[in-house]
Amino acid sequence: MMEGSSAFSQLPTELTELIARRLHPNEAATSFRLVNKAVAAQLRAPEHTVVRLSQPVPPHAFASHWLAPDATRGLNLDRRKLLLRLTAASGVVANLEVAVQAVGFDFAMEMRDLGAAAASAGSLDACRAVRLDGKLFRWAASSGSVELMAWLQERGCVWGDKALVGAAESGCEEAVEWLVERGCPLAGAKKAYGAAYRSGDLAMQRCLRWLDLAPGWSVRPVRPARHELRYLARWIAAM
Repeated sequence: MMEGSSAFSQLPTELTELIARRLHPNEAATSFRLVNKAVAAQLRAPEHTVVRLSQPVPPHAFASHWLAPDATRGLNLDRRKLLLRLTAASGVVANLEVAVQAVGFDFAMEMRDLGAAAASAGSLDACRAVRLDGKLFRWAASSGSVELMAWLQERGCVWGDKALVGAAESGCEEAVEWLVERGCPLAGAKKAYGAAYRSGDLAMQRCLRWLDLAPGWSVRPVRPARHELRYLARWIAAM
């Protein structure tokens, strides 16, 4: 856009900053800053210039950058894989397709990693773009997304033996209750409770006790003595 041809060049500084705050940081960095030189000069802070690939990026900007000639020339194999994983985690399928095209190697080679990244982020749309894998359920559970777990179950994705642990680590009580109600194997109950204990998640510990999934006191992880009184006070307050 030519300088002076846009109404944005006439905006007061305060209004420009207000617009930038209302936009997603990636949208401000890849789109709003390009309106004209005045806006670009004003929005020079890292939150307005750094693009975070694990967050949604406007597809037009993503494609313009990564489909440009030699865009990935300086990326080694590990960096190319990282580009795929971060894009999958963002949940923008159009960008994931562009990233696969840009890195220049077989999409199937990275299906498992992409699925884990998409499931961990709770991205249903990105999961639709990858193959189902038995380990996906654990990653989906760790995101706390009941919607994603239900979608995977409907398509025959197996529970795996760590789904309950992942749900407990997510801190989402609804996810734990959903798994138990639908017959998820409870072999990981002890580890799930241990994860909640180590993180100090009293609400999750209470949820697991209510579901009768809490082990006895004798199997609690060892905690340094200097923390016991503080922990006991928090425990009593959560009862």
